[in-house]
Amino acid sequence: TLYWVASGAVTGHLVQIDISYENGLSWFLLASNIPANVSTLRWDTTTWFTQPYVRWRVQSMSDPSVSDMADTWFTIRNSNIVYYVNDSNTVGDIYTVNPGGFGGGNGLTTNTPMEHLDDLLRTYDLEAGDRVYVDTGIYVPTQQLTYIGYADSGAGAGLVNILGSTNSSQGGTRIIGAGLTIEGANGLSVQDMEFEGVVSRPGLIFAAAVSNVQLEAIGARGVVGVGMRALRSRGAIFTRCSVLGATTNGLHDDNSYGTVWQNGLLWSNVNAVQASGREGAGQLAVSNSILVGYGSAQTIYRYQDTGAFTSDYN
Repeated sequence: TLYWVASGAVTGHLVQIDISYENGLSWFLLASNIPANVSTLRWDTTTWFTQPYVRWRVQSMSDPSVSDMADTWFTIRNSNIVYYVNDSNTVGDIYTVNPGGFGGGNGLTTNTPMEHLDDLLRTYDLEAGDRVYVDTGIYVPTQQLTYIGYADSGAGAGLVNILGSTNSSQGGTRIIGAGLTIEGANGLSVQDMEFEGVVSRPGLIFAAAVSNVQLEAIGARGVVGVGMRALRSRGAIFTRCSVLGATTNGLHDDNSYGTVWQNGLLWSNVNAVQASGREGAGQLAVSNSILVGYGSAQTIYRYQDTGAFTSDYN
């Protein structure tokens, strides 16, 4: 339901309600010949196209110069939404046709990708089944970390999918100087990205209080601190991930349950795997992976006060 307030002489006018998919640049008529003092309109949005960035206005039909547009935008969601991110060039791109920021860079088409993943996540609310394609390139985000919170969760089998480039011959998707924090989110899949050169106290890839979060082909290199960490989480799955040269732990399973590390690489971190937490929390499984340490100060497994721990085919 849309609401407005009319006052003064316009209370006797008839008004029309218009909808814009382009932030007010163009308008579609929704309804007309409504007495201004009625002040409400029930609207069935199920017949409208899905669009994450919608505004509406009320306009006098007697005097079109009298109108007002809603201060905030909203989303019409009748199907899943696909978003696009690209860096400043198109070399090796597989998802987009223009550089990030082109044509206003709203991230809603292959022609108008947004410049940074963290900017897109602050702009839009992701839901189950949505996809974000982050194209080939080198990204230096505007923030120290890319943050995914509860508002960007999936539901059940419907995951939110954030997909980097699979064009590894052109370098893939590389994020320099910023980590990834996933906090309170459920039903999320992040794939095919490299994170490099970060001072990261909680963890370069940090999953806190999450459930059903899947990380696949995610790399962490040159980390000052922890490479990847699951804290108070359930069912965090790391597949084909790698951590190289972390100054503390490659993987830290911290008070979590059902953490899985499989088909991955932990290379020359001070501790390849550290598991800690309450008795019975545990159930950490490491399998089909390569774990390498150099020198007397580096260890493969370090664990304390943890529950079940399984290591197989490594």
